[in-house]
Amino acid sequence: MDPLRLSLTEASSNRFAQVLYRCLEEVGSTKGVFYLRREDGSFFHVCHYGWPRGSAPPDPIPAQDGLLILAQREKRSFAANELRDFPELAPFGEGGESPRFLVTPLYDAGEWIGLLLQRHRIRNQPFDVARDERPTLRIGEELVAMVRELTHPVPLPSGPSSPESTAAGLRATAPTETAGTPEAGGPFPPQEVAGGAPSVGLIPDLPEEAAPQASQPPGQEPTEGFRSGARPGEAFGVLPWEQEKASPVHRLETPRPPEGPQPVGTRKPGKIPPELRAFWWDAAAILHDLVPFDAAVLWMDEADELRPVLGWSPGILSPALKQQILGHLTFLVPGLDQKQLHLVSRSAGKDPVPMDGVFQAQTHLLLGEEGGGKDLLLLFRLAESPFTGKETVKTGKLGRLVTAQLHEHRIHERYHRAFLSVSHRILRAGEGRHPQLRAHSLGAAKLARGLGLWMNLPTLEVEALTIAAILHDVGQLLLDPALLARPDPSAEELAKIRTHPVLAGTFLKDFAFPFEVLKVIRHHHERWDGTGYPDGIGGTAIPLASRIIFVVDAYQAMTSGAADRHPLTSAQAVDELRRNAGTQFDPDVVDQFCAMIRRPEPDEG
Repeated sequence: MDPLRLSLTEASSNRFAQVLYRCLEEVGSTKGVFYLRREDGSFFHVCHYGWPRGSAPPDPIPAQDGLLILAQREKRSFAANELRDFPELAPFGEGGESPRFLVTPLYDAGEWIGLLLQRHRIRNQPFDVARDERPTLRIGEELVAMVRELTHPVPLPSGPSSPESTAAGLRATAPTETAGTPEAGGPFPPQEVAGGAPSVGLIPDLPEEAAPQASQPPGQEPTEGFRSGARPGEAFGVLPWEQEKASPVHRLETPRPPEGPQPVGTRKPGKIPPELRAFWWDAAAILHDLVPFDAAVLWMDEADELRPVLGWSPGILSPALKQQILGHLTFLVPGLDQKQLHLVSRSAGKDPVPMDGVFQAQTHLLLGEEGGGKDLLLLFRLAESPFTGKETVKTGKLGRLVTAQLHEHRIHERYHRAFLSVSHRILRAGEGRHPQLRAHSLGAAKLARGLGLWMNLPTLEVEALTIAAILHDVGQLLLDPALLARPDPSAEELAKIRTHPVLAGTFLKDFAFPFEVLKVIRHHHERWDGTGYPDGIGGTAIPLASRIIFVVDAYQAMTSGAADRHPLTSAQAVDELRRNAGTQFDPDVVDQFCAMIRRPEPDEG
């Protein structure tokens, strides 16, 4: 038995499974399986998702299996969209018709260590290496990093084959095509690495996706977005402040999730709801009346998310002052990378000339310290005027109010995640009869939630929208799958299909959702001109969340394609939405959605 397999606890296996599940979210694969290589050359199964019961992927894969020979020859991701051309994949195709695959060998320091296999894209689209390899490699990098963590619990020495020299494990160890005629044995033959052992070569860096520019969507409160990084004219380096004896320095430990240490760099980007932002800015303005300062900052410490840093100041802050704020924060929270941080600030003054200079005094408060809290409140002054004891006491009193609000916010988030978990389980239970429903619903929910955040909707509305989007087609579980699969249903059959928003209410009637999920689902096929179903209401009488789901559902259907038509490009789908705005769709929602598609990450907290 391989030693790594012995060390795979339930917690670590679940961590692998969580990363693997991103194949559905980022690539669109409805099934995925991850294997690791044993010392004898065979591969053992670590985790999988999406496979029908009774037809789980093979375990183990013998060392001389045809799939392993094929993957070793290809040495990089390859698509197998016709099973008859790839008989080696037949054992993975059970339980489905016309299976399609994307196979990716994973490398660490030139050594082949794993195999990532994805099957069936959403709506049975073919895999495309040019499109699907980039997100697959990002997921593979995380899997390789986790394998390293289990096999090398202490840091490895630097060297030609150490993790530090492999550019995150995959990108600098996976092979690339060399100039000239490929040698026998594959188009990506091993190459010599200067100063080290033979490697499988280097894959050319995939072009980085362009970072979204700061933008202010219509209707959003004005904020100043600032992301740290090397920009001309901005100040870097050690900040010239002195620590006061009355204000001890609280340096935070790197946050740890329940399963073990998680580097800050692996946290996913998070957001702060508009209500919490508004609360903080009001609280900071009140604190400024009690304790004069030039900048106040709130840092929320989360184990799995890197949320924006919230700032407030009486006047506009210069980029140099913002950089000093982020530099001080990285001093207090070891492991933070300034280039990952995003400062969202509000200024009370109307003077267009930014404040500039160097912060000469600062103080900070560890929020919720008695309960093990690790959030931070920081105050800065440009004048060389230390914060007094009385000012520290006043800051502490307001800090307790901020701590209570953050605590309530986190409880609310946990309840929301619990409802999401229940929704996922409902869809998972119907995968056998409706295999495409879950993937389609999750894709629609991701778009709907993104649009709700883009439109700056209140937190409760975003949560209701998200859960309703996940369950918007759950009524189809009460219909015959053969009926839904017919490309040209009769009028009677179409009438039955159109009952699914009402059937959802029957299906979910015993769930005590804390918001109007059933109402939103019931009306998600109502048209703006009043000719939709089931009730024929129109305009603003349709709940806003229903209008949003109608738009994102149509966009996803057009870009994913269907059995009787080819998928449209994003631009073609957007044109179609615009042509039907004002009749089928709410024109304002269409405008907001099209703006979000152009800039998928608005610069907001």
